[in-house]
Amino acid sequence: MLEKLGTIHPLLPPAIGLLALLAGAIIAHLLVKFVVVRAVRAVARRSNIAWDDVLVTHNVFGRLVQVLPALIIVSGVPFIAGLPESYAGFIHNLTIAYIVLMLTMAATIQRCQWRSTGR
Repeated sequence: MLEKLGTIHPLLPPAIGLLALLAGAIIAHLLVKFVVVRAVRAVARRSNIAWDDVLVTHNVFGRLVQVLPALIIVSGVPFIAGLPESYAGFIHNLTIAYIVLMLTMAATIQRCQWRSTGR
């Protein structure tokens, strides 16, 4: 099937592979966001510890969950058949930058809040 699509345009099979990888990353993100993050928020509300409430208030867990689709994309890009090396490198670098941004945002929000509360 992909061979026939390759006769139409050489980048069509890698584009379909990228779309499938993106769809898988989105599905994984939604599952983790709606199941794990809600469970963590419920546990944080019931606990007597104050720092977990701060993390929930500033959506630190939500930012950390956003790293999962990026990890799926980084690990899946090398397996896309026919994807030019320059495109794969660009996607890899862009995804790593996104991971660093999300982790930095999660850590910075947490640190700023702890400073303002005197902890």
